[in-house]
Amino acid sequence: MVKRTALGTGDALSNHLKPFFSTKGKEVDLTLLQNQATEHLASSDGPPTVSTEALKAVAAQGSVEVFSLVRPVPSNNFVGVNIYLDEVGALKRLRLNKRASELGAKAGFNPAPTFYGDVFVGRITVSFDF
Repeated sequence: MVKRTALGTGDALSNHLKPFFSTKGKEVDLTLLQNQATEHLASSDGPPTVSTEALKAVAAQGSVEVFSLVRPVPSNNFVGVNIYLDEVGALKRLRLNKRASELGAKAGFNPAPTFYGDVFVGRITVSFDF
């Protein structure tokens, strides 16, 4: 369980998992990454030029995406459930994680979210101790 206060540092599990999701052992498909970068960064002046070295450096850092299955709200005593996943799992061509997608469907998401690679499920409790 990750405990977070209104004045706290946030969800510590995200930082803890960052090394797990680094590119050690699984390289990012640079073609997919280049296409995505071009699509998101394109302007009317033409597509941007992003070096292969820059793309590799960003991907190697490891990036954790937090997907909220249950948001902490008063009706559930501020207890939430998150899925933590590799933000570039699809770009690493990781396998589809059907169990995680099924968990999303059971939490009420329709259509079910798509997750790639290993995921972690964590419960958070938000406390407003001032």
